[in-house]
Amino acid sequence: MTLIFLANRLGSNNSPVLRNLQTGGLMDRLKGLATYSVLCNALKTTPTVLWTEPYRYSDLFRNNESLTTLNAVPGADIALINLLNNRCSSVSYSWLFSELTKSRNADIPILVSVNKPPLDRVVYPLLSAVFDHFGISMPCSDLLDSTDIVFNQLGLVFKEPASENTWNQYSSIITKQTFVIAFHIRLGGVIGGLKDPDLCDSSQVLEAIADSIKKLDSECKKILYVIMSDSNSFKKQISAHFSARHDLLISPVVPFHIDDASSSFCMAPPVDNILQDISVLRSANFVFTTKGAFARICAQSAGLPFGNIMNSQTIKECKRLLRAYY
Repeated sequence: MTLIFLANRLGSNNSPVLRNLQTGGLMDRLKGLATYSVLCNALKTTPTVLWTEPYRYSDLFRNNESLTTLNAVPGADIALINLLNNRCSSVSYSWLFSELTKSRNADIPILVSVNKPPLDRVVYPLLSAVFDHFGISMPCSDLLDSTDIVFNQLGLVFKEPASENTWNQYSSIITKQTFVIAFHIRLGGVIGGLKDPDLCDSSQVLEAIADSIKKLDSECKKILYVIMSDSNSFKKQISAHFSARHDLLISPVVPFHIDDASSSFCMAPPVDNILQDISVLRSANFVFTTKGAFARICAQSAGLPFGNIMNSQTIKECKRLLRAYY
């Protein structure tokens, strides 16, 4: 049996024309990859990924012997399973079992589309049903954390940015004994002509950042504040609000989720933009997040402490770690 994780969203010369497959962004795809990996383990098949849009898998991650990568669909005789469609969400899952059995018997490759983690309320019962159908013991929930599966079990490692001048200001300051606090603000935006739902209110987040920095300043420690956002307009607000500060840096890279409603999914900025922000996030001492998964998964993949900026406990935890650092 050959199962292929489908990370592509749009049809192209190298992929079938697929409709209504919401692959999500980079981190949503990693959640789906974790679910797919659990399925591969159950069915004893080597993980294989088709990931060419908007960046190639090899642009984002180092070579990995744990999985195989494809640049195109292998032939015309292939099936597609969207694990989040209505048929797969039904109680019986009979359609899913039929497709998996047919693939196993006839050796027909299956493209698997999913962007939710194994412990998702829809995905977990589905995985349990598959394990039960094929007479396999379901792993305990402690072994189904998506970040652990992707970065520890599969062994994915983000590439370092290719650019030699990555955040020159940041690089020159970070070499000194400094506690780095990163804020990654996910406001939502437009991608592929689709409007993301607003994940947080920009005015409330700006106020929360200012309040957090004021409280952290009171500790009188050497701190470097780094702010990243998927919104260029929000970064301009931050720049204006903190214009007099020399210990606060704002990511210079163009975000992937952009403010312009006319922008296209195919007009993605250079992959180095993503890798630069990932690199900075993973080298921080503490990460403030919003509702988006990008910063949280980056922090988890590096074993860093993090918390939502709108949660009052986050600033307390950050201050505790700051005191312990010095």
